[in-house]
This record gives sequence, C-alpha cells and structure tokens, in this order.
Amino acid sequence: MELAENKKKIFTDYFKEKADNATSSIGAWKASYGYFAKFYGTVLFSDINKALIDEFKAKLLTTFQLKSTKHKLKRNSAASYFIKFVQVLEMAYDDNYLSQSFKRGIDWIKEEDVEKSFLTLDECRKLFTTDFSDETLKKYCTFALLSGLRYIDINSLRWQDLVEREGVNYINFRIKKTSSFQYHPISKEAVALMGERKIKTDFVFERIKYHSLNNDLRKWLIKAEIDKKVTFHNFRTSYAVIQLEAGADIYLISKMLGHKSVTTTQIYAKIVDSRKVSTINNIVLGS
Repeated sequence: MELAENKKKIFTDYFKEKADNATSSIGAWKASYGYFAKFYGTVLFSDINKALIDEFKAKLLTTFQLKSTKHKLKRNSAASYFIKFVQVLEMAYDDNYLSQSFKRGIDWIKEEDVEKSFLTLDECRKLFTTDFSDETLKKYCTFALLSGLRYIDINSLRWQDLVEREGVNYINFRIKKTSSFQYHPISKEAVALMGERKIKTDFVFERIKYHSLNNDLRKWLIKAEIDKKVTFHNFRTSYAVIQLEAGADIYLISKMLGHKSVTTTQIYAKIVDSRKVSTINNIVLGS
C-alpha cells in the first residue's frame, strides 16, 4: 500500500533533495539532477522504467554542457552524471519508492582515457619568471603548483586554516569538492608566498573568479612562449607528475591530492610512464 502511494509522488523532487544534501561529489550530483530536470521536468516515480533510463543515458551522451550551446558534454562527465542518476534510483528503491532495482541491468557509459595537459617543472619556472601584470594570478598558479590544491580550496583559504606543528606548516581545511577533511603540509616556499599573516578570518589570497584566472593564464602562456593548452586546474596535474617523477610515493601523493582512492592518482602515474619512453634514445652508442 505504501509503495503504491509513493509511486504517485514526484521523483524529480526526490532527486533534487538528494543532490542538495550530497556530502561528496557535490558538483556531479547537482549536474546530474540539472540535466534530468532539463530533459524531463516533473517525473513521477511511476514513470521510471528501463526505457527512460536508457534514454537519459543517450541524452547525456549527445547534449551540450548545461551553461553552453557550443560545447558538448564530455563523455567522462556524462558517465559520472549517469552514475549519480543510477545511485538515486537505488536510494529510491531502498526507500520503497520503486518496486525494483535497476542497477543490475544497467548498460554503463564507458569512460575514455583522456590525456591530461600539464606544464613540466621547467615550463613552470619559465612561466613564473615571465613578467606579467596580474600578481594575483601569479600567486594562485605558484601556490597551486607548490601545494596541489584546487582553485576552490585556494580561493577559500583563510588564515585560521594555517597551523604550525613541530616546525612544519599545515593547511587544516575541508575540501570543497569532496567535503572530506584534509590536514595538508605545505613547504616554506608556499608559506612565504602567502605573505604576512592577517586577521584569522581574512582570506589569504585576493578573491578572483575562475574564468578570470584562465583568461589571464592564456595571455601569460602566450607571453612566455609556451604553446600548450592548459587551464589553472592543470597545475594540479603538474604537481602530481613532478612529485612522482621526483620519486614520491604514489600513495602519499594520493593523500596530498585528497583522492579517496589511489586508483584516481594512477592517472598521473601513467603520464610519468609515458614520459619515460621519451628517454630511450637519449643514449646512442652507434655500434
């Protein structure tokens, strides 16, 4: 009787509630709900079936980004959003809103291997020594390379998040993307970049919009004569690759990056392996 009544309720509202209350992968949850609401509007639980699930997957694979009419949604993003959709269906089944679990029969979206762009240490040094008027951009990029932190975490960093223990400085904060807690050691060079300590509730760095960072970064790269298509986020890739090439343990780098699984970090290890191949002809004896 309860199931029959629940099926008359609105699944779209249920989906929104779960997305709004997500504590990890918040962006993926909100995007997944956003696409579903865009495609279907108000949907009852009784409307959920295999055909709708397959159709939603197909729509994700062919649609544009939510805030764009020019850029197609990337396959790996579609895969992530589809997973969240299936997860919310499982929640609805557990909560007695659906009469069956659809998870077992799902034809998942297979992710594609994507080559990550990044700057080498030499390219970073070249960039950072190239004169550019935007000092805030310089600080963000340099701090990202030195710490491996995401834009949102650098932008939100306050002085109260910086603590010292036994001569080592740590950033004590909650990662915005995953909501997990991070106790993140940083180098003296990174601390020096932060400047003079201010009121503990003040932001460490001047606030700046992400799109502004990327717009000015492109201009800075051109001025430095670095012909690579990279975004601010790619400094995080540079951090991981440089650390791994220097011999850092992949498990430790995984923790520093705030990854929940070392499998995620192995993407960067593959980059290091591919760069090793470029060294095979460096020594030629000519015999």
